[in-house]
Amino acid sequence: MKAKKIIGDLSEGEVKKIAEKIQRGTVEEIGTGGEGRVYAVGDYAVKIMGDEPGNRPYRHYDRGSLQNIPLVHEYMVGSCLEMIGVNTPKMYAVGKTNKGVQFLVMSPLELRDENMELNKLEEEIAVKTFKEQIELAKTHGFTPEDVKLENRTNYGWNEKTGNGVFYDFSAWGLN
Repeated sequence: MKAKKIIGDLSEGEVKKIAEKIQRGTVEEIGTGGEGRVYAVGDYAVKIMGDEPGNRPYRHYDRGSLQNIPLVHEYMVGSCLEMIGVNTPKMYAVGKTNKGVQFLVMSPLELRDENMELNKLEEEIAVKTFKEQIELAKTHGFTPEDVKLENRTNYGWNEKTGNGVFYDFSAWGLN
């Protein structure tokens, strides 16, 4: 099996370079979640499903179409949310390594550590942004699941933009 791009705007060559770095293990883990891990790979953040650079069955989807591949689902939801004006990381591509490991390539987020509290102004902006953007997503037919403001689940404070940002769209749906 050859490394390849499944979907996205990055060139096939750029996706293959990322795939090679994943296979060689020359990536730095920068985040974990319930369904996968996120690594720094050059100028990108790369999400890989499972506990290691490999895939495991994903409970929310049936196989059968491109949209049912978990990371393609995240790519598509994130890209659509970005198009309607919701703060998300930029989605670049979904690829596959020579060993069949799927990965999602996106822009890195400079999120404040979730244990660090926001100051009063930041908190006000974060709450206002969260409410407005959840409503915007719902107005466009999205069903945001697994997103909580209280403990910043899949929503964080982006240090670079000075605003709240959503990430991890694995449990989001569309009406």
